[in-house]
Amino acid sequence: MKNERRVFLKQSAALATAGLVSPEHPFYRRPYQIQHLAKDAGIQLCLAYFWGIEPQKVALAKQMQVLGAVGGISPAMVKMNHDKSHDLKLIRAVKEAWEKEGLQLKVIEGPPSLNTKTKLGLEGRDEEIENFITFLRNIATVGIDTVCYNWMPVISWARTKLDKPSRGGALVSSFDIDDIKNEPSITEYGDLTHARMWDNLTYFLKAVVPEAEKIAGKISLTSRRPTVDISEVFPAS
Repeated sequence: MKNERRVFLKQSAALATAGLVSPEHPFYRRPYQIQHLAKDAGIQLCLAYFWGIEPQKVALAKQMQVLGAVGGISPAMVKMNHDKSHDLKLIRAVKEAWEKEGLQLKVIEGPPSLNTKTKLGLEGRDEEIENFITFLRNIATVGIDTVCYNWMPVISWARTKLDKPSRGGALVSSFDIDDIKNEPSITEYGDLTHARMWDNLTYFLKAVVPEAEKIAGKISLTSRRPTVDISEVFPAS
């Protein structure tokens, strides 16, 4: 690819110097058109905003032409504290708040109505799941088509170390199960087994996926830790 580019540059420079090709010639226009059509390789670039609209980050994103946002649905962000996070009115207000900043809210991360009851299979999870399905329908209504959720209940993003050396000697946070395998339970729910968590995830997906499929082409569910192999959840009959 690099060699082809060098050849093109050499040939075009030589032809232009000789006065044989004008800037309006298709020889010049075609590479520009290809580059224009393939901008960002068709990827919709986004930055994640975990604390709402951050002015400095927004300014940087706009300078880089990263005009998509990944964020949550926060009632406080639009001064609608008495509204439920899955309500259409609130979702629309949050999306419009981003648009006023010149950005498009493309992905919802940390979706509402997906909390401890659902992840631990506790009483009340069916109501949470129903509210989550309502949330999916409502974000699809305003043109948001991707939801990123996690399956980490109670303590969420746990870390066992905050100074693990990484590339270039930089210090990063990390998690190693061996560091806590002999520790007592750190939540009021006791020990959580892999089997229990997979059972709860299966229950959730069996309720949600058929509803998401009804909004075919409008909604996409992505998971963080664990990555779900749908064939394990819905084995072929």
